Amino acid sequence: MGEATFTIFSDANSTGWAIAFADLLRDGSSVDVDIADSLEAALDSDADVLVLNLRRRDDEKLSPERIASLAKRRIIAMAPGVDWLCRELDDLEVQGGMISQDLPMVVVDSGLLGERSPNVPISPFAKPQQLSDDWNPQTPTVYWGGANVDEYRPSVDYIVATEHYDKCAVVMRHANFVYAGVCAHPDEWSMEYRGLMRRVALALAQRPVVDLKPVVVERQIHPPGTVGFDLEPVKHHESAFSRTFHFRFDRPTVFTATLEHSGSKAMMLLFMGGKKRLHWTRVDTEDGKTLTITANISAASNRAVRHRYWTLNVTNFDDENAASAKLTVRYDTTDSATPILALPGDAGFEGRCGARDIAGAPFTFRGAPAFGAVGQSDRRPRATFRGVQSRWTVLGNRRVARDATG
Repeated sequence: MGEATFTIFSDANSTGWAIAFADLLRDGSSVDVDIADSLEAALDSDADVLVLNLRRRDDEKLSPERIASLAKRRIIAMAPGVDWLCRELDDLEVQGGMISQDLPMVVVDSGLLGERSPNVPISPFAKPQQLSDDWNPQTPTVYWGGANVDEYRPSVDYIVATEHYDKCAVVMRHANFVYAGVCAHPDEWSMEYRGLMRRVALALAQRPVVDLKPVVVERQIHPPGTVGFDLEPVKHHESAFSRTFHFRFDRPTVFTATLEHSGSKAMMLLFMGGKKRLHWTRVDTEDGKTLTITANISAASNRAVRHRYWTLNVTNFDDENAASAKLTVRYDTTDSATPILALPGDAGFEGRCGARDIAGAPFTFRGAPAFGAVGQSDRRPRATFRGVQSRWTVLGNRRVARDATG
């Protein structure tokens, strides 16, 4: 292979980002670097590696032809704009989901860079970041994937993990695509992280392009009926304060979930389908009311979920009180004479988690600024579950999702 070629594009609010990254690549290397003036120009380039630092594009869509072409490109994409690409390329399993204003990291053995011994902690930034209420989109921030991404290894290749929990990755690769979770101007990166990103870019340029294939994880499929369970308070970091149930349907279905509960003063019910979060619907209560979600799931939605699952998450956000819960699930169809049964799956896993299972380290959800789950907002990071909300109508305390795919 001859001189490696790179095309860089940045439209995030970080002046001179592309020039600074180009200088980093050229430092000590014979490379050909081009800076594109638009995302379309970058995607049309024939460079060995695309380096993308994108603003949020939560409502934009790529054409099927563009998605197919990007699946065959080597790409390094920076958080948080990388999340849009991860959603558009449906077979990608790299993702963020958690954030912090600073985070000790460790470079681990990887398929891309090889063995990295010893595992010495590195800092993401040249200057330590202090927790501040003045967070804005230009504040240096670390985005990383929760421990749920670990189940996609080794197809997902961890390159940099969080220091205290190696199931969570800050920099990771799936096939030809690298997720880079340190969000800052390259001049604000630590020397160790600058060197790492340069090695990642050069190694990716030399790596043969491989097919991007879906990673199928078998789940226990939850049947219709009623199940009882208890959830611990959220502040008990090692305890099970949340449960996730998985579903698949082989025909259009009216899905109804009803949660009766006692003890907790902060309960949440959250439903969505697949990676694109079809029918995203969330209901909460702080006064013990019964929670109900109904979703009219079409055949098109079931096709869009593909090899993934519909999920229902029950979470106790109460800091002090445990919850006793009774969940009733119904599947209905217009053909009432034909019962709907859960599709088969293995019985090896039903989601049940504490704080470590989500973030990889103990933290407090409500009002804690150090860690949080990423939503679709440029507001200050907050520790809540948020996502792209589907259209829904409010009927009493029931939220009925409307099928965006028809």
